[in-house]
Amino acid sequence: TIESLKMLTAHAVSGNLADGLAMERDRLGDLYRGEIGQQRVKEFADRSAARLKKAGS
Repeated sequence: TIESLKMLTAHAVSGNLADGLAMERDRLGDLYRGEIGQQRVKEFADRSAARLKKAGS
């Protein structure tokens, strides 16, 4: 979300790298576990499988 990006930017500007990286990891984890994230991961996997199948033909 926009608020999460604002928080990450604030941590990056403050120079607190460890906290910023931990926050980024948590936010990305939330995104990938969410419904939209799961849908995007599935779409990516489907496209990758189609490319592999096409390359093997």
